[in-house]
Amino acid sequence: MSAYVSDLDHVELHSSGWLLLPSGAQITCMPVVDRSTGLYARLSPLTAEQWASSHGMRLPTTDELDQLHARALHIPPVTMPSAAQLAEAGISARDTRAIDAYRNARMRSLEWCQLHDDIVAERLASEHWSGQPVSNAGKHWTAGGGIYGWWLGPSKMIQRVSYAHKGSAHTDYATTTHVVRSSDTAGPRRTTLGERGDEVKAWQRYLVSRGHALTVDGVHGPKTEAASRACNEVKVEPPRDEMPYIEARNYTRVVRPKVDLVVLHSTENPVKSGTAKAVAQWFASAKAPQASAHYVVGPETVINCVPEAAVAWAAPGANHAGIQLELVGQAAKTEWSRRGVGPLDGLDVLERAAELTRAVCGRWSIPVERVDAAGLKQGKRGITTHAAVTEAFRKSTHIDPGCQGDSRWPWALFLSLVRR
Repeated sequence: MSAYVSDLDHVELHSSGWLLLPSGAQITCMPVVDRSTGLYARLSPLTAEQWASSHGMRLPTTDELDQLHARALHIPPVTMPSAAQLAEAGISARDTRAIDAYRNARMRSLEWCQLHDDIVAERLASEHWSGQPVSNAGKHWTAGGGIYGWWLGPSKMIQRVSYAHKGSAHTDYATTTHVVRSSDTAGPRRTTLGERGDEVKAWQRYLVSRGHALTVDGVHGPKTEAASRACNEVKVEPPRDEMPYIEARNYTRVVRPKVDLVVLHSTENPVKSGTAKAVAQWFASAKAPQASAHYVVGPETVINCVPEAAVAWAAPGANHAGIQLELVGQAAKTEWSRRGVGPLDGLDVLERAAELTRAVCGRWSIPVERVDAAGLKQGKRGITTHAAVTEAFRKSTHIDPGCQGDSRWPWALFLSLVRR
């Protein structure tokens, strides 16, 4: 059987996000995946290290994997061949030579990788898995080229670290890859009880972005400490009171400690109920563009598409600094300050967008002030538009939501609604 090996161009992070370790590093909750097959990526120790390094990350140490598994949901390890497989092949459970030959002929095959991942998925479903870190989705490559796993419990191992395949092109059905971001690239430092200052504010904003109700006051008191202890998994959606969530296919899965801008866009559709959902589904589809937004705002709903702490692909030049809001409407046609039921009446959308902007600005301590193209160049914080981003950075040609110079955007009305 031919070996299944993932193409590095198809490898990406699992959508379950990151776990913040006591050491201060962040480790993926689940192994990286191969989007071409939907399986966990099968990489050699060399290619695993290459992929991690090219994305600003690294392979975990055995200590970091122990920290992960001490906090993980445990499922039984999937080891093969199973008794049923041996029986089907007519091999005695006592014939170790035949078993080794059978395993060696199949352990790198796509068939065994699929079977392994299917059984993992079944075991996760039986545990009602909801995105938390998992132990025994496989064994894992470690820093230095070792294989480490499986776990029978937080401190019980089937296989300790082995460096037998160090420097080789070895892959197999059960060896997968977690990656780590060090504390200097993983976001704000976790502050401690009694601390004060800007670092505490950064940590509090981080906690707020993960759904914890806190005042960003720069004082690490009992409430901040309680939220810090509860904050294990990094990828937690912002609080949204039953807001629909349709995850976009394309965005940068990082965790930003700081956001400076709210960037307004228009979808270039007539104002109509159902359009926001259609746009969100387009962002999520297999034919999705190389674009996304954090939220899509329609006259009747707001849909979340990208976690606030991640980076949506919407406004080149201001993607990393901004939270992107797509408003159902047309830059050159919508009358944003007019209420009605026609396709050009945009006040219902404007009011929903203002309410959302107020909440986002509160979560990230963003000033409720207009930032024009000159302000963007100066690094000012506040609320801006795609048209202003285009004028400032010249990385796209878009002029939404109010045409060049924001000539059709009702700034005074919008800011008054946000402040109200």
